[in-house]
Amino acid sequence: MNLIFYAIFMFIIYSISYIERDHRSFFMKTNVENYLVGDGYGQFGFKGINKTKDFYTWMQKTFIPTYYPETQYSGASLGEQDKRYFGDLSSIRVGPGRLRQVRMGKGECIYHKLTWPYYCVNYYDMYQEDEKEYCLGWKTYNATACDTVQYKSLFQTFEAWRYTKSIDIWGLPLTGEYNTYGGGGYILKLPKTRLQAQNLMSELNTFNWIDRGTRAILVEFTLYNPNANLFTYVTYITEVTEMGGSFTWTETNPFRPMVSLNAMGTFAIICYCIYVLYQLVLTYETIKGLKKDGCCKYFRVVWNSVDTVCLFLGYAAISIFIIRLINTNQAMDQFYDDKLTGANSFINFFHIVVWDMLFNIIMAILVFIASLRILRILGYNQKLTEIITVVSNAATEIIGFGFVFGIVFGAYVIFGYLIFGRTLYEYRSIFTSWGTLTNALIGKNSLDTMMMAAPQLAQFYYFTYVFCVLFTLITMFAAILNKSITDVRGDANKKGDLFGIVDMLTKSFKDLVGIAYKSEAPASKRAEAKKKYMQSIGLNPKFDTQNILRLVRTTLDEVNDGQGFKRVNTSKGDINSEDLLMKRLDPQTPNRSNSRISGAETPRDISLVFNDAKC
Repeated sequence: MNLIFYAIFMFIIYSISYIERDHRSFFMKTNVENYLVGDGYGQFGFKGINKTKDFYTWMQKTFIPTYYPETQYSGASLGEQDKRYFGDLSSIRVGPGRLRQVRMGKGECIYHKLTWPYYCVNYYDMYQEDEKEYCLGWKTYNATACDTVQYKSLFQTFEAWRYTKSIDIWGLPLTGEYNTYGGGGYILKLPKTRLQAQNLMSELNTFNWIDRGTRAILVEFTLYNPNANLFTYVTYITEVTEMGGSFTWTETNPFRPMVSLNAMGTFAIICYCIYVLYQLVLTYETIKGLKKDGCCKYFRVVWNSVDTVCLFLGYAAISIFIIRLINTNQAMDQFYDDKLTGANSFINFFHIVVWDMLFNIIMAILVFIASLRILRILGYNQKLTEIITVVSNAATEIIGFGFVFGIVFGAYVIFGYLIFGRTLYEYRSIFTSWGTLTNALIGKNSLDTMMMAAPQLAQFYYFTYVFCVLFTLITMFAAILNKSITDVRGDANKKGDLFGIVDMLTKSFKDLVGIAYKSEAPASKRAEAKKKYMQSIGLNPKFDTQNILRLVRTTLDEVNDGQGFKRVNTSKGDINSEDLLMKRLDPQTPNRSNSRISGAETPRDISLVFNDAKC
């Protein structure tokens, strides 16, 4: 029955993971990037931004014409309703897009005497970012000059010079290639038409919205494809470093926060409900096992620990699913209210994307664990679990080897970062150096670029790495595994096959249909005889003479250490205890009417007979 229960769990968890991750998401992401990111073939894409001023060029020539289409594929003009589409004329804009800038304020330089009278702008820190209000051109804020009705009507970008906190816009930190940026910033909401957007960009360029204090400009917008029922939250980050250079980073996240009303949606709801029931049953079984065995004994079994991890992850997934659903309903309510009022407010779906990513990560872990638990089924056959036995048999040696390997490998990672980190992209950080040397383990190296950066050091570094890590340590690891494989195979040849997987499936099927049987024979003939005897006497047994004598004989044998019945001295001579009981209990004896146990039918009556026999 446990096998059938687990099979249902695997089917449900696989179904939910498949439903939550639409296979068309990749094509949706690729489509958006082809319109905006790809550079070349007459298009200035987002990847082509190498300098700060290139951002304005990309906005004017690529983003705004794509985000605000005005013509059909054939060149015919679009109607007002169709102008709400994205450039592919298949996805609809969900609310307006926005530009968001995070920046650092002016600060003192480390070598003030050398740089005076110039100021410095430090490395971006979200806890120390600039949060002041400014007038256009990043001039000091003056309410009399910058907060009048005439000023706001004259300059359409006045809001882009005032800081907005992340808590006011459901903002969350976002990591690019170079740094992590806060959820607030100086925000410019994009208008409804192409002409207005172009005018806003021209005004930002005129008043130097991007300057030395800028650390990142984020372009954020949301699309919805009704044909695939997919939302897509897009974030393009232009990172401006304190050294003056710029990097680009793209985040395109297709997601489906709402369940469809078609057949697949109905199936998804059924799967969700069954999974909740499974969680309740697993909770009951876990609590029952803990009460029966105690924590130490219960978690000593590896698969019990795995089930407990699945239990907690399952409740985490259910909680995140509910939070995601609530946030989606709030965002959609805001979108509908915005359409009714015409406020043209930005609808932030980023926090929904984060919850969706967390939900899919947990589901991926559950699918991974469910796949590993197949080994529990295959564990009924020793030949299919030899690899696990090999690892467990050599666990001590492998742990010791891993400790030594980690020290040597880490030393080469740090060595490579310190030597080549300034000149080679593959060693620009500790993490990338770790990845580069890991690739070298499988034969993928960057020796050519190393030779160009530092020929002598590169030769020494790579030769010693190959000799110490690839030749020596990897050979030692192979030797450890070979010894363990030899030992395990020797034990397997002695033990033979265990209970087969086919036998287990057959037994599980018979348990399911109610015709389970036990193949093992009884422990002894006495146990079998006792079983038959208890079945024959029924619920209200009546003891006959032979059964009583058998019981008394067995009892006296145990009391007298197997010496048999003692003889009782009477006035008529020595009489055997068995004969005395036979005389009293036998219906044919003449003193039956005078016996106190005539018609004895209960254990209490038998005890009276036994006491009289002893007297």
